[in-house]
Amino acid sequence: MRIMFWGTRGAITTPGPTKLAYGANTSCVTIADGDRMLILDAGIGIIPLSERLMATKKPQDRLHLHLLLSHLHWDHVIGLPFFIPVFLPSTTLEIHGRCAEEIESATERLFTSTYSPIKGTKNLGATLVYRGVEPETSDIGGFAVTHSTLRHPSDSLAYRISSGGQSVVYATDHETGDEERDKALIELARGADVLIHDAQWTVPEQLRFQGFGHSSWKQAVDNGVAAGVKTLVLFHHHPHHNDIILDDIADQAVAHAGDAIEVLVARDGMLIEP
Repeated sequence: MRIMFWGTRGAITTPGPTKLAYGANTSCVTIADGDRMLILDAGIGIIPLSERLMATKKPQDRLHLHLLLSHLHWDHVIGLPFFIPVFLPSTTLEIHGRCAEEIESATERLFTSTYSPIKGTKNLGATLVYRGVEPETSDIGGFAVTHSTLRHPSDSLAYRISSGGQSVVYATDHETGDEERDKALIELARGADVLIHDAQWTVPEQLRFQGFGHSSWKQAVDNGVAAGVKTLVLFHHHPHHNDIILDDIADQAVAHAGDAIEVLVARDGMLIEP
């Protein structure tokens, strides 16, 4: 499996000279195995993904893409109106999430005349298909996918994606502290090769901003160790955390994990092949 990070920030993009190492795009990750690929979230990071897809696409190629949404907050969907494949008749885009009707309504709003000159999804070239995720493990684009619900305002979904004997868990926008949901996430991630986990806060910030729906890097490490994952990737960085702060978080997180698990800090453009 190949895991590519196209956007690793939360909330808003904040590009600038102090954030060159880790990047400024909001959430978007792809998981690929052979010719099969899943897209996780459609933040601003989906725009460079779009450019890569178009650069490798032949005129006669048809695209059948699967997008899994953790939830519908702006930083996880705002890139969709700029995703070039949705304008092409040769594209079918299946969008998966908590509720098909909810996704359809939100997508339609993104493409209305209020927010976009497209004036509705009816004017897009692509065929859009909306699907609610099944309660049990299901096949999505050739991957085995299961999920749990995270603690976040309006809720968020964590996904476990498996193929070829490997598993990746994507758990962005989660605040620890709800025993039932914490336990469900740890079980979802049990023994995974890679856990991508919300780590928006430093430890002092997490104490100040309880109820905002995010975890500290320390809570992410503790969950990764409890789940026995091989590699933890800290994700959904605060937009104000510059390269120096994220380097410091990396040092602290690695020290806190010790020899229990490998810890990485996500960067835009980072590729992992577990």
